[in-house]
Amino acid sequence: WWLIPLIFFVMVVWRPWESDAGSSSSGGSSSTSSSSGYTSSSGSSSGSSSSGTVADPDPTPDAADAAFRAVSTGDCLTAYDDGYDDWSTTVPRRVSCGAADAYTRVTSARKGINFADCPTGNGRSYWYHAGSVSDFTASLCLERQFRTGQCFVAKVSNTSVTKSLLMNVWSCDAAKVPSGYNATLQITGYHRAQKSYPRGYCARSQGDRNSYWIYDVDGGKNVLCTTQTD
Repeated sequence: WWLIPLIFFVMVVWRPWESDAGSSSSGGSSSTSSSSGYTSSSGSSSGSSSSGTVADPDPTPDAADAAFRAVSTGDCLTAYDDGYDDWSTTVPRRVSCGAADAYTRVTSARKGINFADCPTGNGRSYWYHAGSVSDFTASLCLERQFRTGQCFVAKVSNTSVTKSLLMNVWSCDAAKVPSGYNATLQITGYHRAQKSYPRGYCARSQGDRNSYWIYDVDGGKNVLCTTQTD
């Protein structure tokens, strides 16, 4: 009978097997938490590596890009049509508008493919630069700077000019002209436009028997008197 209270104490109050089970359960929980924490950390590290990729730096303009970007509306350039469907210089070179080699004036300097509405007509054109990357694409609207004494190529048939290239500058003494042309016309006068032009308007003297052709330029504001060189 004296064992009955001892057994009751062990079974109901002390219960030593639950202490062992608790220790085992606690250890398992700790292990699971550690494993879960490592997986989370690993996932976070992987995500950080992916999202932290360094972006490419801004593109740097090459020499041609820089030359076109330096041009502003109102600048004058040495470039002209070379007579062979190209410009006389590979990139624009700016000069004083009063310089003898200031052959063209920039009426509009624009970014991107933006030349469709450049002014057209005698002595007007555009220069498009594709750019090393699209950000450096540029469009220049150009107008020829005419001066008395300059020459350009043309095609003359009897007393008519059937084709002329007013954006061109050609040597007045040249023995040859580009294919498609057969003459060189020289600018003998550069005047304000009028409503009409009397006979002999371009003649340089009373006995001048040369043939002259008049061109409206600068959007109709001015006119050129031209004649064929010998």
